[in-house]
Amino acid sequence: MKRWSPTGCVFSASFLTFATWCLIATARGVGDPMWILSFLTLPISYLVVLLTDHAHSSFGLSYDVLGWSAAVLDVLWGALMFYFFGWILERPLRR
Repeated sequence: MKRWSPTGCVFSASFLTFATWCLIATARGVGDPMWILSFLTLPISYLVVLLTDHAHSSFGLSYDVLGWSAAVLDVLWGALMFYFFGWILERPLRR
C-alpha cells in the first residue's frame, strides 16, 4: 500500500483547521464565514446545495439541519479536494 502524500496531508490539515474555525464562528454567532467555505469548495458546493434542496423537498427537514449538513458536506469535500491539490503539487514543490 502506498503512503499518504505529505503535501496533501498538509494542505488538507490546513483546510480542516480553517473550516473548523469557520464552523465554530458560525455556531457562536460571531458572523457567517460559511460563504468562504462555499467559495473555496465552489465546484462541489453547488452540488451540495442541490443535494440539500432535494433533501428538503423529500424529507421536509428544517433549514438549520439542512444548513449544518451542507456545511459538513462542504468540509468533507473540501478536505478531499485540498488533499488532491496537495498530491498534484507534491512533485513540483519538491524540486
